[in-house]
Amino acid sequence: MNIKLFLRKSLFGGIVVLLPLIILGWILKSTFFFITDLIQPLTNDFAPCYFSSKSAF
Repeated sequence: MNIKLFLRKSLFGGIVVLLPLIILGWILKSTFFFITDLIQPLTNDFAPCYFSSKSAF
């Protein structure tokens, strides 16, 4: 087997494996931040009473 052919196949195989993982990670990250941006106004109303440093207890 020629070393040039081996390197070409290895590079192509690495791209075939890594590219879908990178795309999936980007989609999941984008979805997570989109959902957290949607619910942030709802959670801002509750955060001061639960996470305040001056607790009422």
